[in-house]
Amino acid sequence: AYGEWLTVTPATCEDGGLEQHVCDSCGKTETRGVSAKGHGYTSWVETTPAGCESVGEKQRICTSCGDVQISQITPIGHSYSGWKITTLATCVTAGEQQNSCVGCGNVKKEAIPATGHSWGKWSNTSEPKCEELGEKQRSCSTCKSVEKMPVPALGHSFNSQNVCTVCEAANPNAFMFEENETGYTFVGIDTFSGTEITIPSTYNGKPVTAVKEYAFNGNTTITSVSVPQSVSYIGKYAFCDCSKLETIVLPDKLECDIGDKTFYNCYNLTSVTIPNGVTSIGDYAFYWCSGLTSVTIPDSVTSIGDQAFYNCYNLTSVTIPDSVTSIGYEAFRFCRRLTSVVFGENSKIESVGVAAFSYCDSLIYNVKGGVNYLGSKNNKYLVAIEGTSKALSKIKIEEGCKVIAASCFSGFDATAEFVIPDSVTSIDNFAFDGCSSLTSVYYEGTASDWLGISIDFYNGDLTSATRYYYSETQPTSSGNWWHYVNGVPTAW
Repeated sequence: AYGEWLTVTPATCEDGGLEQHVCDSCGKTETRGVSAKGHGYTSWVETTPAGCESVGEKQRICTSCGDVQISQITPIGHSYSGWKITTLATCVTAGEQQNSCVGCGNVKKEAIPATGHSWGKWSNTSEPKCEELGEKQRSCSTCKSVEKMPVPALGHSFNSQNVCTVCEAANPNAFMFEENETGYTFVGIDTFSGTEITIPSTYNGKPVTAVKEYAFNGNTTITSVSVPQSVSYIGKYAFCDCSKLETIVLPDKLECDIGDKTFYNCYNLTSVTIPNGVTSIGDYAFYWCSGLTSVTIPDSVTSIGDQAFYNCYNLTSVTIPDSVTSIGYEAFRFCRRLTSVVFGENSKIESVGVAAFSYCDSLIYNVKGGVNYLGSKNNKYLVAIEGTSKALSKIKIEEGCKVIAASCFSGFDATAEFVIPDSVTSIDNFAFDGCSSLTSVYYEGTASDWLGISIDFYNGDLTSATRYYYSETQPTSSGNWWHYVNGVPTAW
């Protein structure tokens, strides 16, 4: 019989041991293995705490063999307190928010997108026109920023006459233009078929500054033309033979003359105001404008050309401004209904041409001593226009007369004496032509005064006559002198 098992090699925590027992009778020995006991660990003890992002460590010890077992502790992760805005977002700039970890203090940041504007409605600050942009704006209710945008031009709305119903401009595609140094010149009609024309003030974004010579010459359909303020030049013959033209609207100021035949034969034209800046009304400018009832001449005009208003027989009155120095040949001839011609009080008139007012059957002259005069309100005798009777042997020209008009006494072959006042400054051509009986000229000034008179050609009968100079008292020097005796010119 075997005895008790006795430990030969003790088992450890990781290694097995051996046991044996011996038979009491025969002493035979049996051996057997003993399993390892296994570790008997204590509870885990944290040796390094885990952080939010860092690994921690823990260990335990075998109470039998003292073996130490180590294990990692997983990071606990951040514990954020919640987002807090640190910079407010605006309409156009991003803001910022932060979130802090209560464990480690780590800060996480995020951008807050810009909020964008809170725009109100668009409103026009300037209205668009046919060819000009307008402007509109809107405001942000948050930051009060203002956004502006152009408003497209409306574009023209042309009617059947190619005139814009909005701005009254003419369709530029209906006309012809050519470029000049300051913009464009209106050349003439292209496809336009209407009767009323408004010349556009701009073309291709540049001003229309001129109307070319012959622009409307011979047009027999147009009834009215409006020339824009941008125009400073109108060429001669521009409206020549526009037989149906009734109305012309010119700019307030021109920097040119009303040239030769500009309105020639516009016999339906009823009135015209010549713009300031015009210095000359050219030859035949309003020739045969028989429908013309009124004309306004500005004080910039210095000359009125030959036959300028010839046969304007419905013209009733004309005021000649102070600035006019010359009136041409037959300038107002056949203005049969012309009743009044008045010069300015400070008239600079120097010359009145042949037959300037002939056949003006209704013209009311200032008549005295056989001479028809035209003048101002306070000087009725400014210009001697014509003698009234060739049978007169003696004629006295009135004091205040400044100009003796051309042909005034032409053919006065019975007149032997003329009394000429010292107010006369000019004697036009042919004024005394054909005065074959003229022997004596009684001049109310001095010899030096006489030399100051401008005497035009074909006045030989005047200059060859015996000339007497006025002296109220008997002169002591030799020469031809005269004075009045009972109102009669008498030589000393």
